[in-house]
Amino acid sequence: MLEYMASDTDEAMLNSEANMLRAQIKQSAVNISSTAEDNSVWNAAYDNIFTNFNEEWLINNYGENVQFLSNINIFLVYGVNNNVLYSSSEMGQPPPAKLLASGLGSYLSTLTVDDNITTVKPTGIIEVDQRLYIFGASLIQRSDNPDTTKITPERRPAVIFFHELNETSLSIIEENLSLDNLQLRIDDENPGNFLNIDQSVSKNIFMTSDTIYFQWNAKTPGADFRHQLLTPLIIVISLVTLAFLYFYKSASNMFTALRELDKTKSNFLANMSHEIRTPLNAIIGFSQMIKNETFGKIGGEKNSEYIGHILDSGTHLLSLINDILDLSKVEAGEITLHKEIFKVQDVISEAITGFKPLMKENGIKLHNMIGDVSITSDVKLFRQIIDNILSNAIKFTPSGGRITLSNNIKKRKLEISVTDSGIGMTEDELKTALTTFGQVQSAYSRDHQGTGLGLSLVAQFIKILDGKMNIASQKNQGTTVALTFPI
Repeated sequence: MLEYMASDTDEAMLNSEANMLRAQIKQSAVNISSTAEDNSVWNAAYDNIFTNFNEEWLINNYGENVQFLSNINIFLVYGVNNNVLYSSSEMGQPPPAKLLASGLGSYLSTLTVDDNITTVKPTGIIEVDQRLYIFGASLIQRSDNPDTTKITPERRPAVIFFHELNETSLSIIEENLSLDNLQLRIDDENPGNFLNIDQSVSKNIFMTSDTIYFQWNAKTPGADFRHQLLTPLIIVISLVTLAFLYFYKSASNMFTALRELDKTKSNFLANMSHEIRTPLNAIIGFSQMIKNETFGKIGGEKNSEYIGHILDSGTHLLSLINDILDLSKVEAGEITLHKEIFKVQDVISEAITGFKPLMKENGIKLHNMIGDVSITSDVKLFRQIIDNILSNAIKFTPSGGRITLSNNIKKRKLEISVTDSGIGMTEDELKTALTTFGQVQSAYSRDHQGTGLGLSLVAQFIKILDGKMNIASQKNQGTTVALTFPI
C-alpha cells in the first residue's frame, strides 16, 4: 500500500508539472499573438502595407518598434503573393525561407478575412533545424472601421513574431515553474518524465523531426518520503501520508483554480477593452464630425445638444477603458520599461496643454512652477502618472479654484508637488481612493464618476519606476500629491 501511495503521489506531481508547463507555453503564444495584433490592427499599416505598399514606411515603423520588444527573436511581414515584405532577426537565426518552408508559409496562404473589422490571429509552434519556436501571427486589419459589411474572403499581409525556446528561455520557464533541469529533446529515446509537443500544447504545429519533447527531473515527494521511513513507524506514517496527500491535492487544486481565475479576469478585462475600444473610437470620430458640422448643418438645438452628450460620454468611456487596459497590463506584469533622459518641464507642459480646454471650461487657474531639470526614466509611464494626477486635481476642484505645480531636488531625488484647492479627503476617504476600484462617495464626486483606478494606478506605476507617492489632504481644504522619482 505504501508503495502504491508513493507511486500515485509521484505520478500526480509529474502530471501537475506537465500541466503547468503546457499552460506556460500556451500563455506565451497568447502574449506573442497579442503583440502581433497590436502591430497589425492599425490603419497606417493597412494603408501602407496592404492598400498601397510603402517599403520606406514599413522599415521606418516596424524596424524601429520591433527592436524594443523583449522575447522576440524573429519578425516577418508576409505578403499576399507569398513573399517576405520585411524581416528582422537576431544574429544566428534561420532565414525566413526556412521558417516558411516548414509548412508555415502554406498555412498562412490559407488565412483570409471576410469583413473589415474581425481580427485573425493564429498561434502555433514551428521547428526548424531542430530549433523550436512559438509564433503568433495577425492579418493586417483596420483599427477603427465601423463598416461591418461582409466582403468576399481575401488574403491580407500577415505580421508574424517568433520566440525561440532556447536555453535562456527554458531556464526562465524552469525558474518560474520550479522545474529541475528542463530540456528540449529531439531523439527517439523513451524518457520517463516528458511532455510531447502535440495538439495538447498547440493546435498548429509545423515540425520536420519525428520526435520532439520537453524533459525534466520531476519531483518525487512520494518516493522521497518512502525512503526516509523507519520500519517500526510505517503504519503510523502511512496514515500521516494519506492526510498529507489529501491536503496537498486540495491545496494544489485551490491554488491552481485561484491562479487561473485571476489570469482569466486579467485576460477578460484586456480582451473586452480591446474589443470595445475599436467601435468606440468610431463613435467618437463620427460624433466629432457631426458636432463640427463637417457634412452639413445639424437641424434643431436638441440634436446638437445630444450629439455633444454622445461625444462627451464616448470620450469618458474611452478614458475608463484605457484605465482598465493599464490595470490588466500591471496585473499581468506586461509593462516593459524604456528608460531615457528627458526634460521634466517639457513633458509636464505637454500634459498641461491637453487639459487647458477643461480648465478654462471649469474656471480653474493653474500655476506651473516646474524648473529646468532632467531625469532618466520611462517617459510614457511618467506622462501617464502626471496625466492621472492632473485629471484628479481638475476633476475635484470647483470653479474658481487653483492648481499649483512645483518641484524640489533632494539627495538625487526629484520631488514634484501638485497642490489643488479642491474638495479634499478625510483619512478614511484617502485609504478608499488608493484601493483598486475604490471611489470616495460624496455629492461632488458622484458628478465625476470614473473607474476608481486613478490613484491606484499611479501608485503602481510610480512603484515600477522606483519612486514614491505621498498624499496630504484635508476635507474642504484641498490636496497635495508629492511624487518622488530617481534622477
